[in-house]
Amino acid sequence: SRGTMPKVAMAHNVMVLAKDTDKEAFVNASATARETDFVAPAFKSKVIAATRMVGNGETADVTFEVPKTTGTYDFVCTFPGHYLAGMRGVLIVK
Repeated sequence: SRGTMPKVAMAHNVMVLAKDTDKEAFVNASATARETDFVAPAFKSKVIAATRMVGNGETADVTFEVPKTTGTYDFVCTFPGHYLAGMRGVLIVK
């Protein structure tokens, strides 16, 4: 089923972070950055790729060049509480 909450109360994004970024520090700093779509300005340089915030019924696409350096790259949703709820993962570059 689809959500019914307004975007201001429930939205999602995907942020692919630079290798070795402290994802907890990134998410914690971004949790209060509503005016910049929950990306803390001090951490903006750590974002490799990002979608915009999307709400109920919306979609977003992002196209980016996969990093050339092998390793793991975290991705997270920065809407408050979503990272802790498990909205995160790892992009593995081989």
